[in-house]
Amino acid sequence: MRNDAGVVTINCDLGEKCDGSDLVLMPWLDLANVACGGHAGDEKTIRRAVIEAKNHSVRLGAHPGYPDKERFGRVSLGLSLDDLTKSLIAQLEDIQRISNEEGMEVTYVKPHGALYHDLMGSHEILRAVIVAITETTSARSLMISATHPKLGQVTEAAECLGFSLILEAFCDRAYQADGQLLDRSHPNSLLSVPDDIFNRFRDLSEKEGVWNCEGEWMTLKADTVCVHGDNPVAFDALKLINAGRF
Repeated sequence: MRNDAGVVTINCDLGEKCDGSDLVLMPWLDLANVACGGHAGDEKTIRRAVIEAKNHSVRLGAHPGYPDKERFGRVSLGLSLDDLTKSLIAQLEDIQRISNEEGMEVTYVKPHGALYHDLMGSHEILRAVIVAITETTSARSLMISATHPKLGQVTEAAECLGFSLILEAFCDRAYQADGQLLDRSHPNSLLSVPDDIFNRFRDLSEKEGVWNCEGEWMTLKADTVCVHGDNPVAFDALKLINAGRF
């Protein structure tokens, strides 16, 4: 999902703060992944984010997660596939209804947190996510990590179910030598200097790679790059990125 000029798009997880303060990032984005009530968000925050996406001509995506606001959806819950599907359907129904009311379309889905990682290792969870999407929205694109070791299998499984994949990289998270993100419990897992985030974006978009935390260059081809809305320097980093890519 590069833009019309062939430039890597920028996406961000939004609607995760009750006061809507993360929506100040919207003007700098191409894609907005809007939390829809599982790990974060409610009717008010979803609607506010959808309206802001419309006002700034930002493509709208749903960002469902495990129904666990206490731990922000970052812990695998071990739900039955039936319960997981029901939860995802409820979340996606909410954002689909609100987007319809506001004249917007949900065009893709990016699972959040633990669910994002779990579906990559489980065809059953992947199928549950896709079933929920097809029953509630017209979206047929799923955003997943570009570096997962089972990417080929996931791609094949998704395509068999009629879905295309949007491959995502992160310009404000540290990568391990195996291509996976450094766990958030590590003090250096999040890049916190705007210039460093800008340089990471430039490497990803122009050189199709990143320097991992071992100081080694790693090839990484992505369709879109994420800057996290809860990163304290996200606003300054996005301003640098946008100034540098146009």
